[in-house]
Amino acid sequence: MVDIDKLFEDYFRKFIAENVGKFTEEELEDKVAELYDKFGDTPLKELGDISPKAYFESKTAEELTEMLKSEIENGMPVSDFLCSAIENKDGVDEFLIKNVTEYANDELAVYSVNILNTRGVKSVLSQYVKLLQGDKISENLSELMTEILSENADLVKEEVISAYGKDKNTDKYFIEVLSCMSQDERVFDILIREFLDHKSEISLYTSYLVKYGDERALPYLEKAIREDGVDYADFKELKLAIESFGGECDISPDFSSDEIYKKIKNN
Repeated sequence: MVDIDKLFEDYFRKFIAENVGKFTEEELEDKVAELYDKFGDTPLKELGDISPKAYFESKTAEELTEMLKSEIENGMPVSDFLCSAIENKDGVDEFLIKNVTEYANDELAVYSVNILNTRGVKSVLSQYVKLLQGDKISENLSELMTEILSENADLVKEEVISAYGKDKNTDKYFIEVLSCMSQDERVFDILIREFLDHKSEISLYTSYLVKYGDERALPYLEKAIREDGVDYADFKELKLAIESFGGECDISPDFSSDEIYKKIKNN
């Protein structure tokens, strides 16, 4: 396997040697992207006298995805030219999806999910919902899938509503996705219930209600802000939420003993 990034390092060093004194260190840093793009079109003997871009473009979908797998499993840096070739190659989706669903390597799965998202593949979204329900995948991959599902929330509405409530450890991901959906009575009921059940994380669950945007949340927020034990940070979050729904907060609790309040006032 050819290390393309190592070849670029050599290319860059040669450029520096040939241009000693012509550029400041800052100017050289600014030229890296330009030189990297030029390098991508430069024929290299290590690649059979073709350019990195042409080298990867000549490969089949299976060869490209195997190269990605090989680079990651061997601890090599993944070439941007390889990723770009995969993103633009027909027929790669089935191989990328396999990298995710079989989940043998976390880094490979993350790369595959990102590339599938760049390619706009929607058929895999239901698979992400299923994978989030187990304890097989990493936190990093779970968060990435949650972000992508949130961007496509209505496409997986029924799957997420069905999956919600089966495992409290994974519900945290589904709540975020639910908050990005269009208004639905079932979704609103879930978000309100979660808000009421998470007094210790009230700022987070308040943010979900604000994101969801259903004004019927207002009385729940107004009630919560008046309850005993609301600290300064939560009070501010609730107040902003109430105002975002067109409500008003007419109370001014004494936070003189609140540590966060004292730090803010003393700065």
